[in-house]
Amino acid sequence: MSFDMSTSQNIIKKYMRRLFVFLFTVFLGSTLLACNTISTPPNSTSNSQENPTPKMNEQVSEFLREHNLTLADKPGWIPSEILDYSDRTDERFNNKLNDNIKGYIVSIDDDKIGINEVTWISNTDEDSGFKIEDPSPEVIQYPLAQDVEVWVLTEMVHIQVPFQDLKPYIEKYEYTLWNIGVKEGKVITLIEQYVP
Repeated sequence: MSFDMSTSQNIIKKYMRRLFVFLFTVFLGSTLLACNTISTPPNSTSNSQENPTPKMNEQVSEFLREHNLTLADKPGWIPSEILDYSDRTDERFNNKLNDNIKGYIVSIDDDKIGINEVTWISNTDEDSGFKIEDPSPEVIQYPLAQDVEVWVLTEMVHIQVPFQDLKPYIEKYEYTLWNIGVKEGKVITLIEQYVP
């Protein structure tokens, strides 16, 4: 039985494809197994004595079940309460984003907040389609409105949480960019900005 060159090349290609699929399957399985052993479910307790994961209350747990959310992208942080929800198709919520400034929260007190304002520039030359410029490292202190709204982003939806949840959130996720609504010189909304 004789093989010509194209037949042997086809056999080699066939086995190379099978080898590639096998190696890819092993790699994917190993990666998933590693992720499973490293990650901690959001409502489990941490082994760390310094920053134990807060316990999820029934209201938050029910809300997350109802909206099919897990807070998996926010490990170690659980809100004390969820006041509202928006998936960005809500016109009322989108109106809260009009005329906002963007910035990073540097300090939080009971009645004021320190903001490092930045500029978001749409730029198609950037891989992400935008760039963030920090024209001045100056921190601007803004008074807080009595009824300031805090909206954090989780799993591509915004949830409104009580103001007292903001400080632990910022301590955990300090480099979060915010849309900051200011009216009559006071901060009225803090809405986490999605940054790809």
